[in-house]
Amino acid sequence: MRQSKRPDYSTQEINLYIEKDNLVQGIFGIAVQYLGRPLNPADQKIIFGFYDWLNMSIELIECLFEYCKDNNIIGINNIDKEAFNWHTNNIKTIEKVQVLIEEESRCLKILKELGITTDSRIKDDHKQTINKWCNEYQFSQEMILKAGEKAYKSISNLNVNYLDKILTGWYEKGVTTVNDIKISNENYKKKASSNNKPISKSQYKIEQFNRMLSHNYDYEELDRLEWEYQAQKGLEIYKNVN
Repeated sequence: MRQSKRPDYSTQEINLYIEKDNLVQGIFGIAVQYLGRPLNPADQKIIFGFYDWLNMSIELIECLFEYCKDNNIIGINNIDKEAFNWHTNNIKTIEKVQVLIEEESRCLKILKELGITTDSRIKDDHKQTINKWCNEYQFSQEMILKAGEKAYKSISNLNVNYLDKILTGWYEKGVTTVNDIKISNENYKKKASSNNKPISKSQYKIEQFNRMLSHNYDYEELDRLEWEYQAQKGLEIYKNVN
């Protein structure tokens, strides 16, 4: 079972691998190229951990450094965090790295089209939400932009969470295309128009009569209450006269 924490490699152990394993030499050479400086013992322990602890291939490690360079992830500790993030998210092949890059590019493009400002790196929660729209909900970019148009009618500062409510609502109602949106809007307008349509006096009387019939009155109880009311009223008149 792989350790949950990076082993504490000794300098002697690292030097032995450098001497005996050409792959380790190649990995350190790649690191020097991307970092632009010689490696110190602490750097070597971290980078060797990519290979030995995280079981990353030399090709994947090179992709890692290239990815970090393109995304302005600077410093060996930040690169280390990204390597562990890849490991946690099962990004262990070049193909999965390519999928990651394509998804992030798509997310940034969508956010830009929506007018939502973001850093050069998209937030993880935003990426997960947008991937849900595209992968799970199977929404096109046009659908997502339509949700943005709808949102701008209600709020001035558009955000991913508000958009998610709209798109999730559409998904749950089976609204999956732009044409579905048009049909849904038309149905809503018809329903609203029907609810606001004035009714005639005759129709009003019929509805009132129907509501009256819908009640289950106890007529004997009503008679009893009426008798008590009249008796009480008569008693008050008698007292006033006398």
